[in-house]
Amino acid sequence: EMAQNTITTAQLNEQILKYLKPEITIAPQAPGLVFHGQTVTLLSRAEGKFLNYQWHKNGQPIAGATGYRYVIRDINKTQHDGNYSLVVSNDFGSISTQPTSLVVDGTPTNHTVASIGMDMIFCPPGTFTMGSPTSETGRGEDETQHQVTLSHGFYLGKYEVTQAQYQTVMNGNPSGLNASPSQFAGNNRPVEKVSWEDAQIFLSRLNSMEQTAGRLPNGWKYVLPTEAEWEYACRAGTTTAYSWGNDINSSRANYNWDGAHNTGNDFKQTVNIGQFSANPWGFYDMHGNVWEWVQDWKANYLTGAQTDPEGPASGSNRVKRGGSW
Repeated sequence: EMAQNTITTAQLNEQILKYLKPEITIAPQAPGLVFHGQTVTLLSRAEGKFLNYQWHKNGQPIAGATGYRYVIRDINKTQHDGNYSLVVSNDFGSISTQPTSLVVDGTPTNHTVASIGMDMIFCPPGTFTMGSPTSETGRGEDETQHQVTLSHGFYLGKYEVTQAQYQTVMNGNPSGLNASPSQFAGNNRPVEKVSWEDAQIFLSRLNSMEQTAGRLPNGWKYVLPTEAEWEYACRAGTTTAYSWGNDINSSRANYNWDGAHNTGNDFKQTVNIGQFSANPWGFYDMHGNVWEWVQDWKANYLTGAQTDPEGPASGSNRVKRGGSW
């Protein structure tokens, strides 16, 4: 028997129900970039006893999707675009997660690497002629030119990696590398005096940072572009010697334009990124300012058409492209 003015049976039931009802602890989140053919996993967690799970797409239950994890293999736009939610229930009640939107082939033209504020631009799959024609032969094409097809789209940095970005990633690195190696200091100047191996440590640390923060979609990672990818982005659909044409002068790029490296009126050092016009796809400083590392080992170009070339398996030097100040 209860004393006066103490908890009522209805209040007691409410308190007990609160503990018995299901509660969502992790809501499902769709990855930001989803491409045709990928596998996508939607995951949720809930607390409570004897729970039942039912995934919904656009408010309708999905047959057979009755676990806390929902895996979509070989994803395609027609079948899988939509808003997904999970209803968790037991004998004491049910709760639904907020819908999360899944967009297949969602290739936003831009992507930002949040931890370092790095802007990236999407390069769609395509075919281009790689290499330079040789003027002496009088032929339109020679053995240094070949057709290259890139079957996968990729994101590439809009600007050269800055010293501020490099420092953010490399501060406190266990490899003992200087986080500020550049001769020409400036937060928005490109980082220089960085070896290919240093770049790999930078990339490894950047991937860890973005993965830990939950911002790296499944199957994605930050890497150096292949030489073919670099040239494809640099040419940006053009066929001239440079993306702007066949001429080169001091208004086009930061390069040694009027003498030896230590004479004349040119800058004789790096400048802040993005001081010159972008190429047709929006990339800056692909020519001049600093040389840019690519993934490949150095070797002669292969002859004939290539698909997704990656260069030789080994070598003595890595390739750098683009020229410097």
